[in-house]
Amino acid sequence: MNAVEYIRKDVNRERILLERVAKRLIQPIEFKLSFDSNPVHMKKSVFLFALFIVFSITTAFAQNINTAASSVKFEIGNMWVNTVEGTFTGMTGTIQFDPANLSAAHFNVCIDAASVKTDSQERDDHLRTADFFDVAKYPKICLVSKKIERQGEGFRFIGDLTMHGVTREVAFNFSYAGNKFIGHLEVKRLDYNIGTDSGTFAISDEAELEIICVVK
Repeated sequence: MNAVEYIRKDVNRERILLERVAKRLIQPIEFKLSFDSNPVHMKKSVFLFALFIVFSITTAFAQNINTAASSVKFEIGNMWVNTVEGTFTGMTGTIQFDPANLSAAHFNVCIDAASVKTDSQERDDHLRTADFFDVAKYPKICLVSKKIERQGEGFRFIGDLTMHGVTREVAFNFSYAGNKFIGHLEVKRLDYNIGTDSGTFAISDEAELEIICVVK
């Protein structure tokens, strides 16, 4: 068997295998490849088709964030007797999530630190300064996943939270239904060097967060 015949036989095997994969992955679509007798052209066709399959798999479950409908709500103790509630908005990033394939799931989501809003404009302005979030220097608060697991009827996020220039690993449970992710976690602001001069009497160290991320 000469080199040309060997290549043609090898390409034919690849074509049959890829056509079988394509039939399973794209059942609703009739897709037919045309190969000519030139082994080089046939190799190129197989390569391009393989790229198409990989691209289809990669993008099939990529989701865009609906920024207007997404937010992070927070609650934090004030003077041990009051609770201050507020929100962050401006959520952006990338999400790839398929409940049937959690090993490929990935979250890289950020919010605008300057969007912090409570019931006091004076407080909000103070929170944006270097005393707290220092939004001019650290404009984003970001979550990046390392692993997504099944947790009962929901899921568990394990990854890094970066805030005020500090990155720490966090883990929390979340649900997913109707194109909406909802997660709850507790963070300690002093772990992120936020408001270190304020103590813990006027402002509690622990803050409760509710992450609401709506995807299109």
